[in-house]
Amino acid sequence: MNFTISLTATYQGQVFVAMVPIKDAELFEEIEDHIDRAYIEEARQEEGSIPWEQVQKELGL
Repeated sequence: MNFTISLTATYQGQVFVAMVPIKDAELFEEIEDHIDRAYIEEARQEEGSIPWEQVQKELGL
């Protein structure tokens, strides 16, 4: 017998906790990884660069 249980907790109409099967959570992670890789590849295709000093200044480092 196969069954899946998902549980969510809400407060004032907003979901703040969700329990899902491990396989679903792993699938979500795979999807996120795929999206991240697509963003990385897109950034690599951009021309030019930003000096490290400028990045530090913008991030307040």
